[in-house]
Amino acid sequence: MPCPYFEPQQIVTHGQRTGGRLPLFDEYDGWCHANGERQPALSAVRFSGCNHGNPDSGCPVLPTSENRRQRRFHLEGKTGTDGSALKVLVLEIKDYAPVHAHAVLYSRVDEHLEPEGLDTCERAQVLAFCRSYGERFPRV
Repeated sequence: MPCPYFEPQQIVTHGQRTGGRLPLFDEYDGWCHANGERQPALSAVRFSGCNHGNPDSGCPVLPTSENRRQRRFHLEGKTGTDGSALKVLVLEIKDYAPVHAHAVLYSRVDEHLEPEGLDTCERAQVLAFCRSYGERFPRV
């Protein structure tokens, strides 16, 4: 469950735990939006804070009022006869319990997301999840 303020940009080549299970499949570097402005994610908390959304990561910019809010992604299935789209369930978790869920459809052809209008971090996280999934499980 990545931090809701994390905007993943690129896969970390030599991450802290390569080959381990991560919410977005891979460890990402990117941007932090926790203080309302886009700034580089802090490398000291990137793995446990940004990629895992762990409120105990020691992140100095995580708002204390939202310290138990994360997103979880689940692949619901593939659509189209060729699996050209992925249906992803996005769960909003607060204080360890789901509070909201919605589905996002991702086109493997042009990376279009439906619905449009997702916030910057959620959009980047869905794209990272789907891209990393696609690298591991290419279309047949």
